Amino acid sequence: MIDGGVPTVIQGVKAHAHAGVGVGGAHRTHWAHVAVVALHAICCGLPILASIAGLATSAALVGGVLRFHTFLHARELWLVAISAVLVAGGWIAERRLIRRTGQGVSPLFWISLACFAFNAAIVFGHRIAG
Repeated sequence: MIDGGVPTVIQGVKAHAHAGVGVGGAHRTHWAHVAVVALHAICCGLPILASIAGLATSAALVGGVLRFHTFLHARELWLVAISAVLVAGGWIAERRLIRRTGQGVSPLFWISLACFAFNAAIVFGHRIAG
């Protein structure tokens, strides 16, 4: 911890996120990662939370969650394809930022990549098993 009790890791993330604010808009580097994490949260997190809530409150909600899950399954390859494009775009933006600033790859990219890998494994696991 340095500078008033802010953990060093958080400062590193802040420094990386703001590294190129004045250098041609390089702060936009992380938007692709944010989009992948958001897709992951919507795709996987929302149905899980809704299922838990449905089990805890009523069978009617579970029916709605199952309809939403079925809706997503019909479009899962599109979701994986969009996520792959966003991760690739994020990697390209990361490489450009690294060349300009000399900093390493941001933790947000690794989270984005992990979310994508998890989603792809689940989707292709369902395809192989089903």
